[in-house]
Amino acid sequence: MASIVETQNSGSEQQKERDRQQANQQMTRSHLVAKLLAAGPDIREFMYDLLQVQAIVVNGTEAAGFMLEANPQSPQQVTLRNTAHIRPDATDEETKKAALQAFTDIIGDCLQQGKDGVICVSPPNESVEPQYCLVTLLRDPNSIVAATAVIIRCRDEERARQRLETMRLVAGYFDLWLLRRQNEQAVQVSQRHQDVLQATAAFATGEGFQSAAANLCNELVARTSASRVSLGWVKLRSVKLLAMSHTEQFDRKQELSVGIVKAMEECVDQQELVQYDPDPAGNTTNNITRSAMALSRIENGSKIVSLPLRHKNEVVGVLTLEYPPNKPLTPQITTSLAVLAEVMAPQIHDRYQDDRWLAVKVGRSIQHNSKYILGAQHTLAKVIFLAIIGAILLVTLWSPMYRVAAPFSFVPVVKASISSPIEGVIEAVYVEPDSMKPVKAGDPLLTFKTDELKTEREKLEYQRIAAEKAAQAAINDKDPDNDSDYGVKMAEAKSYELQVQAVDQKIA
Repeated sequence: MASIVETQNSGSEQQKERDRQQANQQMTRSHLVAKLLAAGPDIREFMYDLLQVQAIVVNGTEAAGFMLEANPQSPQQVTLRNTAHIRPDATDEETKKAALQAFTDIIGDCLQQGKDGVICVSPPNESVEPQYCLVTLLRDPNSIVAATAVIIRCRDEERARQRLETMRLVAGYFDLWLLRRQNEQAVQVSQRHQDVLQATAAFATGEGFQSAAANLCNELVARTSASRVSLGWVKLRSVKLLAMSHTEQFDRKQELSVGIVKAMEECVDQQELVQYDPDPAGNTTNNITRSAMALSRIENGSKIVSLPLRHKNEVVGVLTLEYPPNKPLTPQITTSLAVLAEVMAPQIHDRYQDDRWLAVKVGRSIQHNSKYILGAQHTLAKVIFLAIIGAILLVTLWSPMYRVAAPFSFVPVVKASISSPIEGVIEAVYVEPDSMKPVKAGDPLLTFKTDELKTEREKLEYQRIAAEKAAQAAINDKDPDNDSDYGVKMAEAKSYELQVQAVDQKIA
């Protein structure tokens, strides 16, 4: 490790020290503080500036900054991602990689202990002072998010710890930077809420829907610095242009109106925000923007943003905003517009429904309520209701055929009693007493259960086969003494065969 962080030419160390002193003189502490205070939202740039200031105030020879990132394969572990590396001498890539790996190992030890550290990386010798690595951990309110490390040369560890305290003072600007970012986010949220409230107030002051829609478009133009804002409403599968900012009367058939409607229909078809920026470096959504591109060409390169207005997960309208080409569209602006559209959509829908003719309201109400009757919701309640209605109609309208009991009955002239040839249990009856079914000779009247007889037959058949096999075995054996066994077994098999035939007669 000492060979990595050691400068390549120790003989020129004094010249480098003089160069660093001259650099420190050119950049005063006030300039360093101003640079940190003026840092932008990019954390990589701020980390570089912070690391540079730390390296200057402690006379560092090399410095590196790292961000902590969760390991995708093991969320419990973190990895260090290099964000800045300051090395004054011109070295090759292999040496830089080795130096960064050394920094990573040193910072890893400090992370395990969770505190800043002073690590000696090169012992002193007769001509050169020892080298120390000063590590500061940068924290947000909950955890460690970054780390900086600077290599210095000083007399002993005590002086190194004094320089570490100086680095800690500089690292405090990271907390200030975090507070500024949080404050900026709070200001953005507050401004977003204020825009929503102002737009809601402007929309609510309109006497009718048309006036309210015009007020909304005008307010959005003032709040968002857009060149034009248009409101369209979905009717069946098409979009009707209802209002346009700073325009009370407009022709829906002119080219501009048709282009706006097509851009709105493109948003309705995709049911999501559609943004088109003709600048290749600008932000453009990944969905289809063909109609938005055509509208931008009509307006000499304007930037187009179309926002769907949803009511109960159904797109009912569209807001289309046109921005001048020199107006930057940041993700924060589009996010604010999306929030405003989501908040305003239910109010615009309710106002539109209330401002319609009475006959149209009745028809829409019938259409809306019929969905509850014919739709798939509340199926059990609908089945029970239909069953009750069906039972009432059945009792009221159906006239069944009644059977009249007669005081007489038909009897045969001659009665014949048939006895069963064997005892058994009846399994099925084909002709009931007093039935009107005609019976011919040979027709079955009933059947008995023959399960036990079939079981007995199988047992006898098995015994017969066993006796025959035993007799055959006696014949195959050449012993004359087995001739008598053959006769006995054959007689036994014959006896079993007669019993099987008797059982077959019972079954038949």
